[in-house]
Amino acid sequence: FTDNLTRGYTISSNLTYIEPIGKKGQLQFSYAPSFSKNKADQQTFQYDPGDGKYSEFDISQSNKFENIVKTQNGGITYRLGNSRDNQFAVGVNVQQSKLESERIFPTTTFVNKTFSNILPNLQWSRKISPKSSFRLFYRASTNAPSVNQLQDVVNSSNVLLLSSGNPELKQQTSHFLSGRYTFTNTQKGQSLFANIFLQASQDYITNATFRASQDSVIQQGIVLKQGSQLIKPINLDGYKSLRSFLTYSMPVKFIKSNINLNAGFSYSKLPGQVNYVNSVTDNYTYSTGAGLASNINEYIDFNLSYS
Repeated sequence: FTDNLTRGYTISSNLTYIEPIGKKGQLQFSYAPSFSKNKADQQTFQYDPGDGKYSEFDISQSNKFENIVKTQNGGITYRLGNSRDNQFAVGVNVQQSKLESERIFPTTTFVNKTFSNILPNLQWSRKISPKSSFRLFYRASTNAPSVNQLQDVVNSSNVLLLSSGNPELKQQTSHFLSGRYTFTNTQKGQSLFANIFLQASQDYITNATFRASQDSVIQQGIVLKQGSQLIKPINLDGYKSLRSFLTYSMPVKFIKSNINLNAGFSYSKLPGQVNYVNSVTDNYTYSTGAGLASNINEYIDFNLSYS
């Protein structure tokens, strides 16, 4: 019987000041500090045949863990444009994060890490014609590991597949780029939307798998039996993903309906590790579909779709 109580809170604020520069320019200053504290308390009890209850405390699979993340983030952005459809903005943020982890039980250990990052951002919106426009967006960001990913307690509820956290995890840094093209012809009822999303990450939080070729003693004196596996989160470089989606719609006058055609493609490169040997998993996904929605009158309605 395992009781894993996890709780936490985050306090954050955001202060922004904007100063006009010329007729169409703006200079924006921002400051966003945050404080996050999380606690995880796992208590495990083995079955006691004497009293018929789960009352025998298992110290090897019990753990108390606290995690604090303090972040200071400040930046400056220059924005140029006279409307939302015609605007260009570029900026940079400087961020410092302090990760403090403490194992309170069964033994006491401390992990203190400080990360400094320069996080650029860019946004460009342009109206090409009265019917079409595009938008380009780029942002760099970080993601701290969760308290459960940091908590170094072994979960052996499945004796063939054990898992544990890793207090040595670092924060993940990601770069995200997206593009969007829009075409709308209201007179003919036609519309076209095309989207593409790209992402790459350093220190990506993924899983490492260890397969025991013989009985092996791991943390807290727990024995990993021959043939069993232990899964643990680690940081690895090399994560990449691409997603794209296109949809086109137009009216079909002779049946007073609208037809919608769509297609998409996605790709992801996932780093991993098996028995201390790095691995890569490539995932490819293709999708397409069509839909026909009626617009005959207020009494008749149908919708036919395929994907």
